[in-house]
Amino acid sequence: MSKSQMHNMRHKYHLLTIFSAPVIFLILFLFTSLNPIYSTIIALFGGGVFTWYCRPDLKTKMFFSGLIFLTVYFVYFLFLVLLFPKYVETVWNLPAISGILILGVPLEELLFAFAVGFLWSSIYEHLKWRRLT
Repeated sequence: MSKSQMHNMRHKYHLLTIFSAPVIFLILFLFTSLNPIYSTIIALFGGGVFTWYCRPDLKTKMFFSGLIFLTVYFVYFLFLVLLFPKYVETVWNLPAISGILILGVPLEELLFAFAVGFLWSSIYEHLKWRRLT
């Protein structure tokens, strides 16, 4: 990115934007009684939204990266469920989360996967001030 683009008003809170996901998580974890999986999902989405505001040129990449990671994670989980049919019921505390399973995969895991891909895909460009070409 050029120096003039780096000094755009959207980048005034660049450092805060980069650390927004951990900050949101800590606030939710310390001051609410939310299940940590929900705090994590909200923090990742929140960090992604702040990044999207700061770097709107990355929005398409972020959305599709979220979908790609969600797909990879879902396929992995499907194999896990096929190989070990009672794994989710044995390991997950389903009453502590929504209990909604999509083909045997907890909904929260899918939301988490999308949120990770959504935020993670923008980190390099955001930290290094790179633009997609």
